[in-house]
Amino acid sequence: MKKSDELSDPRSCLNKADDDEPLFVLRGSDPAAADTVRFWATLSSHAGYHLREKIESAFNAAEALENWPNKDPN
Repeated sequence: MKKSDELSDPRSCLNKADDDEPLFVLRGSDPAAADTVRFWATLSSHAGYHLREKIESAFNAAEALENWPNKDPN
């Protein structure tokens, strides 16, 4: 999901989080982001932590992260 979509959607993960809830954000410019999200999705799928729709959304996000053109290796 794009930043603008996340901020404007009241049902987004970011907006559903409590004000004092810890978060960890991976950006498209991070070369490790796509693999990290795929790992999370695979782990969550095997463990049954989340619904299939959320897992599929994570794999779609990983693809978008992987295809983001502005990778910053630093």
